[in-house]
Amino acid sequence: MSETARWRWFAAWAAVGGLVAFTLLGAATIGVFVLPFAGLAVVLVLWSGRLWPELLGAVFGIGVLCLVVGALHRDYAPCPDGGLVVPPGETSVSCGGADPVPWLIAGTLLSVAGAAAYLLARRLRP
Repeated sequence: MSETARWRWFAAWAAVGGLVAFTLLGAATIGVFVLPFAGLAVVLVLWSGRLWPELLGAVFGIGVLCLVVGALHRDYAPCPDGGLVVPPGETSVSCGGADPVPWLIAGTLLSVAGAAAYLLARRLRP
């Protein structure tokens, strides 16, 4: 199999991993609507694709999804302990959200681990 084809299957598995993780993260909301696409992607890649070591692309895809979630929450502002005070001349105050740091750390670790494990598995494969 050519080098390009191997990376394409790695990317296909990354898409599957991202879709499945997105389905699980958004299970109570939009994940229900993504579930059929994730299931179809799993079946198609399992049926026509390479399983090992390209399957490690799923770990990479989950990591990329975590990085996207972290990037979407980069404007995180924790709420103060004593309550909110509206500054003079302002009509609203915004705080809260999800802290992006854990998402960015998990995304970086999973992405690097998935890519490194894939490269290592390919090198060790006879």
